[in-house]
Amino acid sequence: MAPHALESVDPFPQELVTEATDLETWVKKTSIKSQTSYDKASARLGDFQRLRRTIQAHFAAVKSPINAALKDIRAMEKAELAKIAPSEERLKALILTYDAKQREARDAAVRDALTNGTEITPPTHTRPAGQSIVTTKRTALVDVPAFIAAVARGDVPMEVVTAEKVVAALEVELNKLRRSHGDLFSVPGVVVQSTDNVVDR
Repeated sequence: MAPHALESVDPFPQELVTEATDLETWVKKTSIKSQTSYDKASARLGDFQRLRRTIQAHFAAVKSPINAALKDIRAMEKAELAKIAPSEERLKALILTYDAKQREARDAAVRDALTNGTEITPPTHTRPAGQSIVTTKRTALVDVPAFIAAVARGDVPMEVVTAEKVVAALEVELNKLRRSHGDLFSVPGVVVQSTDNVVDR
């Protein structure tokens, strides 16, 4: 049986496990009621953030060769798929073209029968069992101002633009705009939310 991929990974150092446990225990028992306890808590925060950087460095070293190997594997997969893609796509195009011609011939026969009262010749074209034509449709936003105007008029439900992924994407762009405008940033319906964090370098 082949060894599990993670068996060769360097184990997480026991001294770091012990340090993390000790820090967690200390935090559970501590409170800040004076400058002295505040200073001690700040020092412990520095220990936590140093430990965080050590953990990240440890696993960065572990992930590096794995990520490199995965990148190579994906590149090989992509290259092999790229080799067969043109022929596969050409064959699909030939099949779809033939299907389209058969549909046109069938429709023409139906029109002729309706117009001239002739008998409809049953189609001889059949598709192999298990094979079907799948039609995929997707929308494409090609006129943003017109779309925004449609939302404003109520022609498009507000839920379309308030979906979680849409809002997240909009917030990314709005944050770029905020950074470029600084304190002058102002957009109707948008507020700047601030979050404080303690950073120890």
